[in-house]
Amino acid sequence: MPATTDRFRRTAAWTTAHGQAALLAVTLSGLGGGALAHLLAAPQSAKTLWSAAVVVGIGCSLWWTAQSIHRRQLGVDAIALLALIGTLAVGDLQVMPERVERRRIATQIPPYNPDVEPDDSQAGRA
Repeated sequence: MPATTDRFRRTAAWTTAHGQAALLAVTLSGLGGGALAHLLAAPQSAKTLWSAAVVVGIGCSLWWTAQSIHRRQLGVDAIALLALIGTLAVGDLQVMPERVERRRIATQIPPYNPDVEPDDSQAGRA
């Protein structure tokens, strides 16, 4: 048996046995590293790490979707794949406080203040 065939079989066996744990470790590393970079005010590094985690998710989702198509049982994996691709395509990898604040101002929602009782006198009136 050629060495490359044996190496391929060993790699396939390891991937089958440890693939989910490796996927979880890689994904959590990307998401956690991105969060840490975001907290340390390094937005470009955060976006790069989050993008890498999304690309890993796209790869896995693409594989699972191809398998479900092969079995003729297309399910929610296709929706997850489209969502991941859409997230990466529009670059919406993080919720920026500035965007939330602009939305709050645009819709004239008062900021949350836990020390002030809400005014319910207008509740139920149209």
